[in-house]
Amino acid sequence: MSDNLNGSRLRVPQPWSVRRLRAKAMPRLHHADIEKLVDIRWSISESEARYRDLLESQQDLIFRRDSEGALTFVNAAFCQTFNIESTAALGSVFAPAVSAGDTIEQLDPEDGPRSQRYAQEIETALGRRWFDFEEHVVTDVRAHTAETQVVARDITDRRKQESELAEARDLAEAANRAKSRFLAAMSHEIRTPMNGILGMSGLMKETPITGEQRTYISAIDQSARTLLALIDEILDFSKIEAGKLVLERRQF
Repeated sequence: MSDNLNGSRLRVPQPWSVRRLRAKAMPRLHHADIEKLVDIRWSISESEARYRDLLESQQDLIFRRDSEGALTFVNAAFCQTFNIESTAALGSVFAPAVSAGDTIEQLDPEDGPRSQRYAQEIETALGRRWFDFEEHVVTDVRAHTAETQVVARDITDRRKQESELAEARDLAEAANRAKSRFLAAMSHEIRTPMNGILGMSGLMKETPITGEQRTYISAIDQSARTLLALIDEILDFSKIEAGKLVLERRQF
């Protein structure tokens, strides 16, 4: 638009290139395009709600912290375990008292390893509990930031069962060793008088005896040798359990 000599307004035609640039700068949205954008926005909101519900329903502790160690997200299981509201937890530094377990350094989202896994016993509102921690560095490309996402699973019951099984195994191994020592000791104690019986029966055969007496002595000698062979087998079995059996190469 421009002013005429008599003060009236004149419409000055604009070049075609200018009109085209304005058309590109200010696109007109049709009703179908608006509906499509609304559908996309609704789909994104629905996906976010579904993802949040999934995190909140997990029994595992799921939380995120920034490069300074401050919490940026916690799920319901985290709040229940430490008896804290999410609003109070967000922005605070997660540093529980560690009673036992692995010694680690927190991941630096800006530098260093991208993941780690460890187990620790920490203080919670429920008392001391064992957790298996799995950490991963996640990057938000749009915000150009990186955070550490942590998933912690309560393994207290499993650790207790493992401890009980280990204790039962140690008791069983101790009982087995005691049994082996007892068998070895008893075998040696029985072997000594048995050799005496065999020696005496052999001497008796060389004395003047009747045929009936010789039959009795032969029975004693045979029984003693059978019992001695059984004792040798018990000794070999004890050596096998103790891992001390030595094999000899012999020709048949």
